[in-house]
Amino acid sequence: MIAGPDERRSTTFERGSFLLHVALSAIAIAQPFYSVTGTNLNFFVAWRMGGMEFAAWILLIYAVPPLLTYLLVSLGARLHQRLGQALAFVIFTAYIGLAVANAAQQLARSAPFVPIREQLAAGAVLLALSATLTWLLLSKPGVRGFVRLVAVMTIVFPALMLLRGHEFGVIRFSQIPPPPKLDLPSRPNIVLIVYDELPLTTILDGDGLIDKEKFSNFHQFAQDSTWFADARSVSGETEFAVPAILSGRLMKGNAPATYAIYPQNIFYTLGASYNVLDLQSVTNLNPFGQSENGSESSFSARARRIALDIAIIYAHIVTPAQLVAGLPPINRQHNRFGEDITVLPYGTPHHQRFVAALNDAKPPFLAVYHNIYPHNAWTHYPSGTPYPPPRWGDYISLDRKITKLGVDNARIRHDYQAHLLQSMHADKLLGEIIARLKATGAYDHSMIVVVADHGVSLWPGESPRDPNVSHKPDISAIPLLVKLPEQTVPLVSLETVRTTDIYPTILDYLGIAGAADVQGTSFLDAIRKAVPAEAVKSTAHRADPTLKRRIGWFGTGVSSADLYGFGEFRNYIGRRVSEFQSTWTPDAVAAMLGPNGTRRTAIPDSARIDVRITGGKQDGEARNVLVALGDRFCGATRTTDLGEEDVANTFTLILAEDCLDKVGTRELRVFVLDAFEHLAEIPVENLSLERAVADLATMIGGLQAAKSDRQGRMTLSALREADVTVPDSLIGDGELAGPWGDFVVSREGARWHLDFHSTPGNACTTLLLAAGQIAGVTQLATSAAAADEMEAPMKPEQVRQACSRSSEGFVRIIVANRPVASAPHAIQASAGEVVDALTELIGALKQSRIAAGGRFELQKLRDAKIAVPKLFVAENRLSLPWGDVAVQRDGKRWVIDLYSMPKSVCTAVLLGVNQIRGVARIATTARSKDETNTPVSPDYAEQNCRDPRVEVVRIITTDDTNAAAAGN
Repeated sequence: MIAGPDERRSTTFERGSFLLHVALSAIAIAQPFYSVTGTNLNFFVAWRMGGMEFAAWILLIYAVPPLLTYLLVSLGARLHQRLGQALAFVIFTAYIGLAVANAAQQLARSAPFVPIREQLAAGAVLLALSATLTWLLLSKPGVRGFVRLVAVMTIVFPALMLLRGHEFGVIRFSQIPPPPKLDLPSRPNIVLIVYDELPLTTILDGDGLIDKEKFSNFHQFAQDSTWFADARSVSGETEFAVPAILSGRLMKGNAPATYAIYPQNIFYTLGASYNVLDLQSVTNLNPFGQSENGSESSFSARARRIALDIAIIYAHIVTPAQLVAGLPPINRQHNRFGEDITVLPYGTPHHQRFVAALNDAKPPFLAVYHNIYPHNAWTHYPSGTPYPPPRWGDYISLDRKITKLGVDNARIRHDYQAHLLQSMHADKLLGEIIARLKATGAYDHSMIVVVADHGVSLWPGESPRDPNVSHKPDISAIPLLVKLPEQTVPLVSLETVRTTDIYPTILDYLGIAGAADVQGTSFLDAIRKAVPAEAVKSTAHRADPTLKRRIGWFGTGVSSADLYGFGEFRNYIGRRVSEFQSTWTPDAVAAMLGPNGTRRTAIPDSARIDVRITGGKQDGEARNVLVALGDRFCGATRTTDLGEEDVANTFTLILAEDCLDKVGTRELRVFVLDAFEHLAEIPVENLSLERAVADLATMIGGLQAAKSDRQGRMTLSALREADVTVPDSLIGDGELAGPWGDFVVSREGARWHLDFHSTPGNACTTLLLAAGQIAGVTQLATSAAAADEMEAPMKPEQVRQACSRSSEGFVRIIVANRPVASAPHAIQASAGEVVDALTELIGALKQSRIAAGGRFELQKLRDAKIAVPKLFVAENRLSLPWGDVAVQRDGKRWVIDLYSMPKSVCTAVLLGVNQIRGVARIATTARSKDETNTPVSPDYAEQNCRDPRVEVVRIITTDDTNAAAAGN
């Protein structure tokens, strides 16, 4: 048999189509990813990849996407030729669209901010262009031939990445030359502590000396060491600054921090003579082993995390610049982008690993500790207690349209305050390291270097890492303290030294000659010439504008007034509201903000307070604000435009740490100064929990009597159409809204789900306990999983445990869909008559040709020509003498609910249902997990009908294949 032209074309296309997938995937996915990560390989270095793992990921990125899409198209073609063609068209359009989007992104990087409407229009054009190009590809053999040729050429993409990996030392084919065994008369421990993004001015007092109040541990360590008051970082970028410290060399260009680029470094030189503790994650300079950062729990866990990082990087590549803020940031660290900062190997967890490692360190040891801390995100009090980050990103002062800080000093001050608090926590961590060294007996006999890789600058209109010339010292001036073994005298050196000088100084002290290409020089002689600290009364830093501003904003002490006060409100912080007289501000109102809009409660659930003020004479104008919880003043700030609405009617602040015991229990109060400079209180919008519960009970009663068969999520308008009265307290901005966040109402079969989001912990407990007492509430849960549902009412201990497990404040209240009980039934019935009526009704239902799902009222059943036994009818509705009847179709099954059945009748009915053909399962609750197969035993019937009135008897039929067939 000779194949026709169409068949030959299809066969030919299928045989060569894999190359089409390869070419398009390489251009759309692999090459853009390689171009971003291949510049310096920092992503792969941060994951400490060896040569085999690096090569595997490079080849996987190149080969896996086209292989998966090719197999998908092939499978579709085997099922149906048109399905295969459709899948090929969709997949090729997606590939081409991504490639075009990548190109457009490169062109748009220098373009001005583009509004969303224009972006949507551009997206529509891109989609049309991609579809057109796909049509040309699939319809023109010549185009397909050209693309196949391109596929062969794309092998150069991974090849270049592998060559890059070899050039930069990620892939090594030769053995590392063994370092010389050092014959040293004395080998003291070497401890190198590197903090991240810590400017010198942050830790200084008004005289330009180390602040003994705010940074007591830096000050205490300075009593045993030499402080270099004019130490300078050689780079404002961590990936260059840290290798410069460890190797004495500053590399230019895009060289990654690997051993091949920095072969002469502290790990190589001392590795054979010292026990090495390598606790730093930015470089891969250590050629002899992995770091002590903690390995992944398993190979698969590590692979999943790397794959997630790759996906996030690619999302940044294809996402328009204006929408990137919604993605996990990739500029904060080089890997682990999608993870919670509190569990990353940085900050406190990293510190704890280092302190624990010092316990087991065997002298002589080399301990290199780089903590990406107090680098933003800034989310810790000085004690280490965390608080939520701002919803507007790491810097609320950052103007994301131009990637520079805005000109609003209120935002700048907020960011600097957060930086200062977290830097004070870094000081606490330093104290714990020193204490552990002393406890192990290693402190006196160690050379200890404490330094920061670089600083950060927070000035209006400037870049945090590239400020104006007058603020360059914010980046370059860094803390540097060096303690020699057995040193006990505090010294200060005013000589200018650089971070590249640290490595040669360590070698010089040990008597080791440095490599010829080391750029730094030893400052050991400067230590010998340093003056006693008591002779230095001030330094030139006291004139630094950043230091002057910090002293003006946050004083010289560590009181709540210093750290959390502001302007004329500084002296109020920590004092009682009742000490002062105040008035009310007319026509103004404050409202707390939640993740999805206004939170109609005055009780905050976290240490970060976000508020919008509207109304009053100063509506939209910047004003100083004082905040209290209950009767204590806990913070002050200035209103600004956080919503980018060109009106300064919002503010965010961090509560004073000593007010944390009032979070979740005391109401928020907001104060300003009136025209006479007197305190004036602005009322905070507040919906009491008691009112919310009372209104919820009212709404539940309406839901049970709802006249709608609609399933799924219900909007406010849909509920009103069903004659459900929704109280105003559960409405916000014309939609359903809870007191703390979203409020979602949905109907699932015969049950209503009422889901509250962002519920605070204390409100969760009260809500569950109160909801359990509302008539009609059958189950409660703090997750959407059916397995977590618990029967209402819950015991207090169950409630506490459930709320402790709640994810993001989720609370679910489940209500049985039971209509209001009907009037007394005109017909009395025995159990046998009920069973006979059920037999008749079930037979009629299973003979019907109904395929639609949902609830069926009496009239709807009659319209479908279903004869309903008289026993089940009263006042023109489905009913029994003692309660209501509900009939609904769930997929291919019918579900019949008989409510408020007497105990004696219940037992007989359960046993009688055993004899009805077509019944598959029964239950005495509305929960699917309580259903059991028929027939049931007398013991089961007796046990499940033990209450005087059984709330519901549920009867579920077998699958109705007749109706299903009719529906098709």
